[in-house]
Amino acid sequence: MTGAGIAENLERIRERIARAAGKAGRDPAAVALVAVSKTVGVDAMRRAIAAGVTIFGESYLQEARTKIPQITTPVRWDFIGHLQRNKVRPILSAVSLIHSVDTLRLAEEINNSAARLGLCPRALLQVNT
Repeated sequence: MTGAGIAENLERIRERIARAAGKAGRDPAAVALVAVSKTVGVDAMRRAIAAGVTIFGESYLQEARTKIPQITTPVRWDFIGHLQRNKVRPILSAVSLIHSVDTLRLAEEINNSAARLGLCPRALLQVNT
């Protein structure tokens, strides 16, 4: 997709966010747009950054490890999708927010690994109501 195509899509998405936030009585500026970048090339990500994207969501550790060093513009990296306990340590040092803490065992592993690394990670908990 061209830079113009990305910018146009992003504008449409922002308009939808604004409408939805308005209906919910929320400030659209308080809604974070996370661009899912799994399987997307670095060039397309750079075009998205030029169009105003500041947060990227990755769901594969290996892919994140190759992309993060190539993106030199300051952006926030989030981990989305299922996180395996054996991949917690490298993810903690690579991302700002983990979206997918779905078990107590995973939360404990994040806590223990973060303590050993001296980190205080941010995470979203999935709760089955």
